[in-house]
Amino acid sequence: MKLANLKQELDKILKVEMAYDWDNVGLLIGDMESEIKSITLSLELSEDVINDAVKNGSNLIITHHPLIFSPFKQITSNDIKQKLAMELIKNGIALYAAHTNFDRLKDGLNDYVIRLLEVENVEDFYLEDDGYYIGKVASLKNEMQMADFVRFVSQKLQVNDIRLVSQQDKTISRVALVTGSGASYIEEANKVADLLITGDIKYHDAQDAYQRGDTALDAGHFGTEKFFPSAMEIVLNNSLDTDIPIYKSMGLSNPFRQAGC
Repeated sequence: MKLANLKQELDKILKVEMAYDWDNVGLLIGDMESEIKSITLSLELSEDVINDAVKNGSNLIITHHPLIFSPFKQITSNDIKQKLAMELIKNGIALYAAHTNFDRLKDGLNDYVIRLLEVENVEDFYLEDDGYYIGKVASLKNEMQMADFVRFVSQKLQVNDIRLVSQQDKTISRVALVTGSGASYIEEANKVADLLITGDIKYHDAQDAYQRGDTALDAGHFGTEKFFPSAMEIVLNNSLDTDIPIYKSMGLSNPFRQAGC
């Protein structure tokens, strides 16, 4: 299938219109006349991800995080993002991003991650001004005490450095989720759930939440979004009318690690 035709299908399946205005989603780099041989999926782009794509024979990479947010004023190897763009072009690899639209998509990233937590009665969480929801809220099949729930989330999301914001130990029966950076939704989440699971909670956001008596778990940006390749693979296999092979890159790692490890 030509990239031009595949782009049209992806735009429709992934509902690019659902992305925030500030976001940069859809096809970012690519020869519209190229025939797509296979697709590699990754949370974001890196040299290792490009190497995976080359090994897989992929000439399209689909990422969650867009490589290009601000316009390039020049393209040189001195800048990491520009260098990656050059590597893509040199290897004839197209790049497509599905970011905030995939967060909001039915069966997208938030749906995938919330289901990892053995929940039921999943609903949309927090209607934005543009008419789209940003996250999910659901009931645990079995309520848990706070310490047990933190261990449970750590196991299910395979994250060993979860940070807890809470004044008290309490029973958790209903949870809200915003993958990535969702600190601005802590207060709203605590109106409809016992806590919010998200990432990238800054100190002042945590302090404000603590003083209000709100509860949140910071499982990290990478920790809550690393499931993008698996979630995207399911969506494409269920919706894409083609037999193009799909691969998940293992070439991206969490840039944070525990000191001394």
